[in-house]
Amino acid sequence: MPVWVLQLQMYKERYDEFQTTIKKSEEMFGKFKTEMDKVGTHVGVTETAVLLSIVSLLVQSVEQMAAITRVRGLITNRSRIDP
Repeated sequence: MPVWVLQLQMYKERYDEFQTTIKKSEEMFGKFKTEMDKVGTHVGVTETAVLLSIVSLLVQSVEQMAAITRVRGLITNRSRIDP
């Protein structure tokens, strides 16, 4: 067999190995991207839930403070009216 045929076979085998490696790499990257998207979605949902609960607590606090302020205002106004 001529040398160039052996070299051609060797290069073909290397090319096939390279193609296989590229295919595996693309599959791994696809799996990685899918997992990252899942994690990102989960984190987004979790962060949204946490932020909504914080906002809910803040709204309750503001409502309580407004109620206290109204009661204090009524007490202050009565004390001015009734000496």
